[in-house]
Amino acid sequence: MRIIGLTTIFIFIHFFIFGQYPNPTGYSLQDGNNINAMILNGGDLFWDGDAGHFIAPADDPIPKTTMFAAGLWMGGIDQSGQLKLSAQTYGRSNGAFDYKPGPINTDGTTTVETAQNFNKIWKVTQADIEIHKADFADNGVIDNPIENIFAWPGRNNYSFFDYNEFPLPNYSADFAPFHDINSNHIYEPELGEFPHSPNTISDLIPASINWTIFNDSTNHTQSGGEPILAEIHLTSWSFDCPLDPQLDNTIFTSHKIINKSEEVLDSFSISMRLDFDLGCYLDDYIGSSPDQNAFFVYNSDQLDGESSPQDCAGVETYGYELPAQSIQFLNKTLDKFVYHYPSAGCSPPPTQVFPPGAPFQYYNYMNGRWLAGDPFTYGGDGYDLNSTNYIDYAFPDNPNDSDGWSLYQEGASNGDRTSIASHYHGTFQPNEEIILDVAYTFHKYSWLPDHLDIVNQMYPDIDKVKQMYDAQFNDWCGVATSTDELVSQNFEISPNPSSDIFNIKTENIEIQALKIFDINGRLVWQDDSIFSNAKSINLDFLNNGIYILQLESKKGKTSKKLLIQK
Repeated sequence: MRIIGLTTIFIFIHFFIFGQYPNPTGYSLQDGNNINAMILNGGDLFWDGDAGHFIAPADDPIPKTTMFAAGLWMGGIDQSGQLKLSAQTYGRSNGAFDYKPGPINTDGTTTVETAQNFNKIWKVTQADIEIHKADFADNGVIDNPIENIFAWPGRNNYSFFDYNEFPLPNYSADFAPFHDINSNHIYEPELGEFPHSPNTISDLIPASINWTIFNDSTNHTQSGGEPILAEIHLTSWSFDCPLDPQLDNTIFTSHKIINKSEEVLDSFSISMRLDFDLGCYLDDYIGSSPDQNAFFVYNSDQLDGESSPQDCAGVETYGYELPAQSIQFLNKTLDKFVYHYPSAGCSPPPTQVFPPGAPFQYYNYMNGRWLAGDPFTYGGDGYDLNSTNYIDYAFPDNPNDSDGWSLYQEGASNGDRTSIASHYHGTFQPNEEIILDVAYTFHKYSWLPDHLDIVNQMYPDIDKVKQMYDAQFNDWCGVATSTDELVSQNFEISPNPSSDIFNIKTENIEIQALKIFDINGRLVWQDDSIFSNAKSINLDFLNNGIYILQLESKKGKTSKKLLIQK
């Protein structure tokens, strides 16, 4: 396990004694497909304050991670020429944060009570939503409210207080995203509405969705920067899609950044800082793909590990089964891509030794410059004070291209390089919203014999994920919006209730799988035999209660409530 000189995990302490703002301690898992990643509410992602937690594959008996930690950076210049900046790196280890939990009030203030209330992450699963939908479809009434659905902080949710024991502070604000069936911009779970991911057709239900809210209005103990007075809404989601491996190996995040100040900021940029650790962190190479608004990490040679798969300071490695990990800006341009070394032990270029220690140093990296403000230059490690061949992107070429600039073709030394990928926004007006959607895709193909082959395969994978996103994931993951889509009216179940035998009748639709979930979302029965028109199932082995039957076909999935009474 990699140590960064500080210890430990979440810091649950303190603030009730003196009334100070709580540090962000909310966390959840983005899971349900081939990725298991930690989502946090403090501007950082994918770690627990001590170890990386972006596990891929999720079901590996020996968990391995591709990233150690990520952090949201943002900064701009106010009208008096002062830099306003917020940036998170490794402060979770010692309680240093630029971000605090919760929203900013309409008057531009925050309160300790609100921060304490919102120091959490709300999560729903596909099973929660499918059960909720089937419950409402049965008779137009929610007979069995699911807490995760009714507690969701959707706009003007009148059930919110009953489940969270504190109110939404601003009922006019758009908070967590949801499927607005009647288009009145009010979250009404009692009318069958449910949480949903951004930029996704309503018929495609993610495997899980997480949502949280934080802001940068208080003292910045991580970067030392002056607060922007920004409110950030973070949504993460993923899809359970074994037939679409690119989706099944991707999680998505959406950062909505709102300028809650009365100031105009110029030269405003947003960055994602990524400390990649592709298994063993000692033999990674990074690169960028500017045309795809993407950047990535791959192994420097045919073995993930130093002299053996077990040789990496105690960190689990991928051995000879080498993957790659890409990150793609989906709705914004990648305008700068640079890097820094985490410590002096990595033989960095002169004067570029440490991670940022002052606000302007963070801002230099965000604007494609080295720590001290020197420009990045083409070739070598990107640091040449005698060159005027300035560049926006470090290592922008395919490592397989012998004429391109990459760490592999440079024969660079191994090192733990940290990436900074930035989007230049320009002027950031009061009350303006900026949304940055990002895809994190794991690439691994067991039949590829060379560590650079996986990089070649990575590029079309990145393109496909972007195509899916641009189509709002319509016609992917077995779901398509069309006039003949699979809906509950396409089949009948009788008798219902029943003590044991249920008869299923469809309208000449080929059913490829049947699944039954209990009211808690647990899969209790599955049948993958294909049938059309009619089928009988015996559920005598199940106890009395309400269950959800899910039917899957090439036209999609739909669910219906079953009642077993003996």
